[in-house]
Amino acid sequence: TFLNEILERLRVEPVLHANVVVFGNEGSIDIGLVSSGEPAFAQRLRDITGNIKRRSGLNAEIKNITGSFDTFQYNFNAHFYAVEDYDRLPGIKQFSTQQPLGHQ
Repeated sequence: TFLNEILERLRVEPVLHANVVVFGNEGSIDIGLVSSGEPAFAQRLRDITGNIKRRSGLNAEIKNITGSFDTFQYNFNAHFYAVEDYDRLPGIKQFSTQQPLGHQ
C-alpha cells in the first residue's frame, strides 16, 4: 500500500515495522507501526493488541514484525577460526557410514 511504501522509504536502522489488523463485524483496518530504538517494542505491541480487545471488543492481530535491533559492542575483538581448528574426524566417520535410502 501507499503507507507501506512511505514507511519503507523512511526506514533507518535500527527499526522495527509491524502490521496490525483490527477487525470486527463491520470490517477491518490495517495499521502500520514503526519503532526506532524501543527494545520492548514486541512486548508493548502485544499489550496494545490485548488492550484493544479488552476495551473495544474488537479483535486485533499482529500480522508481522520485520526488522531488528543490533546491540553495538564496544571494544569487540573478533576471533577467526581456521578449518584446522576443528576436529573433522567425527564428520568423516559419519559420512563414510551413510547408507543411501534411494536414488533419483
